[in-house]
Amino acid sequence: MAIPPTEKPSSLIEILIRTSCPQSGLVGDWFAGSGTAGEACRLSGRRYLGCGIDAGMAELARVRIASVLPFAEGAQP
Repeated sequence: MAIPPTEKPSSLIEILIRTSCPQSGLVGDWFAGSGTAGEACRLSGRRYLGCGIDAGMAELARVRIASVLPFAEGAQP
């Protein structure tokens, strides 16, 4: 059974992460997809653990997250 994508804007995910996870907290994303939450975590200084079953999407997420400036606003990992 295929799981349909659930696209959400990165800006919305970043707001949710900033309001629900403490600075330098850890966000677990068990359906990482293309890495939107990982990107938002990097931008907001949160740590990220993403999981997925599709190798192609995992690589896309890895590249996407790595392209974000590491830990914006001076936050530490």
